[in-house]
Amino acid sequence: MTDDLSLLERARAGELPAWQELLKRYGTMVFKLAYEMSGSGTDAEDIAQEVFLKIYRSAGGFRGDAKLSSWIYRIAVNTCIEHRKRRRHPQLELRADMDQEDPGGDRPGSGRPDVAAESRLMRERIESALNRLSPRERAVFVLRHYDDLPLKEIASMLSVRPGTVKTLLFRALAKLQVELAFYRSEE
Repeated sequence: MTDDLSLLERARAGELPAWQELLKRYGTMVFKLAYEMSGSGTDAEDIAQEVFLKIYRSAGGFRGDAKLSSWIYRIAVNTCIEHRKRRRHPQLELRADMDQEDPGGDRPGSGRPDVAAESRLMRERIESALNRLSPRERAVFVLRHYDDLPLKEIASMLSVRPGTVKTLLFRALAKLQVELAFYRSEE
């Protein structure tokens, strides 16, 4: 904890190596969360930049009560929610790495256009279903199922009770089940 506090203070003081270390430690985490929350690489880059700007501006307000990573997650989640509210119509951007054919043939259906098309359609439907969640439901879902964070840590990040996190997660899962029910009927 002391290491994180001193790193944050050095970064706030304008030490370039400290900022580089902060970006090295938390940049990927912030970008990944922003990408999963926004569904867009371009938006994720913008959000990540905004998050680190907010970290710089509010570094003096970090009291050290929680882990630095939790504080940064909280800023990132709130920034993602603000960004989503500003955007009326979120754009769907498929992940480039998922759309490319697998040269090694490890992915099921590699080289088969019918399977690739079905996979692409499924990703679009999942992303569309995620976009129908409220920002808080999506945040809880992403933090729990993509980042594998414990419910207590998510509650701390969002400044809510663990029971609220459970409720939001339950609602998100229920909505996703309804949105994606046609996949269950195909089984």
